[in-house]
Amino acid sequence: AASDVYKRQIQAEKDTIAAYQQLIERIRKNNPEKLTQSAAVAIQLLNKIVSDERVHVRILSELAQSVAAEEGKEA
Repeated sequence: AASDVYKRQIQAEKDTIAAYQQLIERIRKNNPEKLTQSAAVAIQLLNKIVSDERVHVRILSELAQSVAAEEGKEA
């Protein structure tokens, strides 16, 4: 069903968010005293990507609910 496709996409987005968050933590651990300028920029960019991914999760969740409701009507 189409709603299952959305659920898989949502999980993929969540997995991606987790991977980016792990990368951010690794950068912080490698710069324990003070972030280098490069590390700070990398974290800013990764946080922007995570923010975008969260928007994707929200949109996909809304679509999944809509599709599931339509599939329920067709059944």
